Amino acid sequence: MKNCLLAGTISSPLLARCQMYYDTVDILTSGAEVRQRLNIQSYSCVMIQTPLIDEFGDMLARYAASDPYCLVVLWVKKEMVEELAQTMENVYVCNILYDMDEWESLMHFLSVTCQKLDIIRAQKENLMKKIDEIRLVDRAKCLLIEKFHYSEEKAHYTIEKKAMDNRLSRLQVAQIIIRHIEKEE
Repeated sequence: MKNCLLAGTISSPLLARCQMYYDTVDILTSGAEVRQRLNIQSYSCVMIQTPLIDEFGDMLARYAASDPYCLVVLWVKKEMVEELAQTMENVYVCNILYDMDEWESLMHFLSVTCQKLDIIRAQKENLMKKIDEIRLVDRAKCLLIEKFHYSEEKAHYTIEKKAMDNRLSRLQVAQIIIRHIEKEE
């Protein structure tokens, strides 16, 4: 789900454009509120229109950009774009747009980028689950080797065979072995 957090004094055209491209759009006016929200919720995109009521917004942009899966856009006056763009890392610094054609292309770009980040996040979570599964299966193998003096090949074969015979996953068999051996100890 693509969600967006808008920070600052948000114009109706910006809000309308964001609502076209994001499933959820939240609006906050101060840097403190945004930081609190970012501590409890992650966003696909955070757009900060400077200045905010309690700070300029550049430090907030840096804070939001610490989430590698969050696209951060900092809207500043035209004369500040070049200066801030050079100092801001992982933040897209741009001029406040007035031309609707520019809005459309920018919002489409942001939407596609957020979709890509969501795909990367899902792939990472899937890989982390696989790593956890491998760790548990390896732990079960080690317990079989220690407790029953199996060779590594025999421990591997035992887990594979029990999984096939009982129509279980290797992870389920590993969990059963770990519980059974730890219960005996």
